Amino acid sequence: DFAANTYVNLQHFGIHEHVVFIAEDHEAYRALSKITDRVVLSWSGMDIAEGVPAQYGDKAYGDVTKLRPSYMLASLDAGVHVVWTDVDIFYTQNILDVFRRPAHAGADIVAI
Repeated sequence: DFAANTYVNLQHFGIHEHVVFIAEDHEAYRALSKITDRVVLSWSGMDIAEGVPAQYGDKAYGDVTKLRPSYMLASLDAGVHVVWTDVDIFYTQNILDVFRRPAHAGADIVAI
């Protein structure tokens, strides 16, 4: 499972305590809850149609992906620093160190 691998990867660098997973359906929430208590369920509608999750490319999936920036904006509005990533990303170094580089000092957005 990608989420479990991501969590283990973040544990390796000691930054897993700084991570909150946002589950977009109940199945993902249940799976993530088995590995961490740092998970929230953001109802997206992906699993309401007869229990069938939306598939990549269909309208329901597109609607869900359009919600994702609102998660980040709500966090930023609350004063939380945000690193936007996905569960299929694997880090070879502590990602937080990248943002602490002098070249990024004072930056509001850093794209890597």
